[in-house]
Amino acid sequence: MIAVEARKDRIVVSGHAQYEASGKDIVCAGVTALVTTLIDSISGLTNDKIQYEIMPGWANIHFRDLSEESKLLVDSFFLAFVISPMNFRIMFGLCNTWQAWNH
Repeated sequence: MIAVEARKDRIVVSGHAQYEASGKDIVCAGVTALVTTLIDSISGLTNDKIQYEIMPGWANIHFRDLSEESKLLVDSFFLAFVISPMNFRIMFGLCNTWQAWNH
């Protein structure tokens, strides 16, 4: 199971989908693509500063005072999970509802 935890100052993605053997797991590959795209988008398309750590099965993204542009990118990140057919293998731990403190 992949867990996605959102807090006001960070997003943590951890675990493995165990949909297929390591290296062949398309669910894990999809989540990895979403996480790296979020990091690259915030870093490359906004002036916001983020810190991140990524290793197999774990990503931690720290931020503070996100711009409206970055908030939209984070919204898109979460929307991709909600509309994706892979969401049955992903557990969301939203400590505060993202929309409650996002806007």
